[in-house]
Amino acid sequence: MPNEIRLDEALGDAVIRIEPRENPDDRAERLRRERADSRFDLAKRYVALAMFCIGLTAVTGLCVYVALFDPSASADTRRWAQLVVSSVLTGGLSFMLGQATASRK
Repeated sequence: MPNEIRLDEALGDAVIRIEPRENPDDRAERLRRERADSRFDLAKRYVALAMFCIGLTAVTGLCVYVALFDPSASADTRRWAQLVVSSVLTGGLSFMLGQATASRK
């Protein structure tokens, strides 16, 4: 038809949605729920980060103790402990230098 308008060509990448109007009480409840969900997710992330850091610190501390101070540790055990400590330090240093380099760009 010659008088036909094709919206998909006229709008390009735009999206048209028809949604019912949200009354103020529903909107306030939705926003409250979204804020609560966001706070919970943020707390979950902080707890996971704290658990990871505590675990990494505990493993590193144990390995430092075994590598340097445990007189009953065998030579093989001391080598494993030194390997773990050097891996943790290398990974931490690489992460920090990578973050410093990324923030300069």
